[in-house]
Amino acid sequence: MAFVEVEDGVRLFYEEKGQGRPIIFIHGVWMSSRFFKSQLPYFSGKYRTILLDLRSHGQSNHVHYGNTVSVYAKDLHAFIGELGLKDVILVGWSMGAFVVWDYLKQFGKGNIHSTVIVDELASDFKWPDFHIGAFDMETLIAFMTEIQTNRTPFLQKFLASMFNNELSAEDAGWMLGEVTRMPESIAGSILFDQSIVDYRDFLPAINVPTLL
Repeated sequence: MAFVEVEDGVRLFYEEKGQGRPIIFIHGVWMSSRFFKSQLPYFSGKYRTILLDLRSHGQSNHVHYGNTVSVYAKDLHAFIGELGLKDVILVGWSMGAFVVWDYLKQFGKGNIHSTVIVDELASDFKWPDFHIGAFDMETLIAFMTEIQTNRTPFLQKFLASMFNNELSAEDAGWMLGEVTRMPESIAGSILFDQSIVDYRDFLPAINVPTLL
């Protein structure tokens, strides 16, 4: 377990194990690297497996600035540079997929071996010509309100729905602890940004091997 300082003096927490080609697991909104705890021992048998907490998530610094997908991608680029990683595999889950795509959009594929995208569309928003998104404006406003006024009960139901109501009491407890680490103001800020990014025009330009 360690920290790397990126731009603006922000310190990112990470945990790593194993040797070989680097593989970085990037979590979803409000989540943390702890959600990949089962992947660390499995993948570290063949890879240098790295679990990363994004800015303002998990054990990384919680700061009231830079909480956008594009800045998280810049943080990831700085993190890779600080560790001197080469030929990296990026695994993005949910919002983590947006971070992967924004990384490729900003910095290209030069240092990336491949990507893995878990459970994400090109955008979470229901645009007029994209009706399969997760959020319309009414739903997004409702989520933003719940985060500000009713966060713990709201997130308890949210987590249960993510795992089809099959969470053990132990898992439900630590997961709730992770998703409520950051202040509500940060939680609302990044929820809004990650809900309205749109990578539909960019996806056809991706030319690294990708597993969906």
